[in-house]
Amino acid sequence: MKLVFLIDSPRRIGGGDYAQFYFAKKLAEKGHQITIFARDKNFFSSELKNIKNLKIFYYRSIPLFVKRLGIGFFNNIWSWIYTSTITKSFISKNKPNFIVGYLRDSAIKAVFLGKKTNTKVANFIFETPPWMERDLPDEWKIELKNKKFKQSWEETKLAYEESDVLIPNSKLAGFMCRKWLPGTNISKPVYPGIDFSNIPKLNQEKRIFDIIYVGRLNILKNVNEILEAGRMINKSLKIVIVGSGEELPKLKKLSETYGLDVTFKGAVSDEEKWMLYQQSELLVFPTSHEGFGMPPLEALACGCKVICSDLAIFKEVYGTEVGYFPLHDVKKLSLKISNVLNNEQKTKKSKLIDKYSWENSVRTIESILRTVK
Repeated sequence: MKLVFLIDSPRRIGGGDYAQFYFAKKLAEKGHQITIFARDKNFFSSELKNIKNLKIFYYRSIPLFVKRLGIGFFNNIWSWIYTSTITKSFISKNKPNFIVGYLRDSAIKAVFLGKKTNTKVANFIFETPPWMERDLPDEWKIELKNKKFKQSWEETKLAYEESDVLIPNSKLAGFMCRKWLPGTNISKPVYPGIDFSNIPKLNQEKRIFDIIYVGRLNILKNVNEILEAGRMINKSLKIVIVGSGEELPKLKKLSETYGLDVTFKGAVSDEEKWMLYQQSELLVFPTSHEGFGMPPLEALACGCKVICSDLAIFKEVYGTEVGYFPLHDVKKLSLKISNVLNNEQKTKKSKLIDKYSWENSVRTIESILRTVK
């Protein structure tokens, strides 16, 4: 197959962006002709340079550190100019089997280009308004007051309705999308995976860190609750926080206030991330909302124990392989952490490792696209 992926990725990519890059990479390695049109280069870009059957083009946005009034407005205009000229011309000339988008802007562009070039469209779906409204009722009401945000989701809904197939990344995502968009063609789920060949094997068994967090440092991730739980535990904990985001200054100040031993690593390469997982005893993932949640799977693959907030998506994906605590209940989180760290039993190989692989993901994507009429 010939596929064009539209990945409106920021420099600091999230789990959904990462999955799209990896789906494209693995499909190319299986012999499909893959072209990616992405916004900006990121830490993963170097891995895609020399992949056979894969081409990648960046339209480049104005850097965020360039402080100019209306920078977002001009970036959006440039994005659509590039899409309606260069990307459209490429698709018209090369005639791919599918244009592949995801979430909002990318999904909207995919349908726009599909109409202009008479090309089928497959859009990946992670999160939907009914789901986010259920998990984040207060935050969702505030977000909807922003007219641009509300309009973006209205346009996304139309794009999803006009897609040839919608591909959820979990059963829950598919269920919530059917509630929102009855009558649309929603496929079986395609779960993200792990590339086990990239996980280095450490010779040392000794753990350097008690607790690790990996992910964006966003207010909805509740990373502050890890620090608050750490303060409650009568033990000198070593904590490592991997990721970047707007909450970083607050978290640094909080760790100093509580007198905690916290190492802030920022964004790291895949190689360093795998090493940090293996050097850590326990991943704590206290997020309020997640479309899938890759870090717990990565941690399990590295023999790291896991505690998550008790979200329905985690229970679908991870079942009994991880521990849970009630969302925002810091006291119970601290008790869970203490119990896990005081239990010297070694972590067994997770049964999920064989289930969630990129190879399985790609086989499922192939079977879905081949059956779309």
